[in-house]
Amino acid sequence: MSASLAQLGYEVIPSQANFFMFDTRREVKPLISALHDRGVDVGRLFPALPRHLRVTLGTADQMTRFLDAFAAATAA
Repeated sequence: MSASLAQLGYEVIPSQANFFMFDTRREVKPLISALHDRGVDVGRLFPALPRHLRVTLGTADQMTRFLDAFAAATAA
């Protein structure tokens, strides 16, 4: 996921947990809603990091679904 997002130009915070955070370069609250509308639920808004999205790692299929939904939500 880190490599995929980095290839798209997003900065991912290094993580050794079952989740990661990355700078979406936009306010994250509407993005969380847009992802939810596409059937993908992600972490909540962290007020200290209003442009960062927290994503829990899942199966390969779930992560592909996340990337597809993220691409669609950021293109809209």
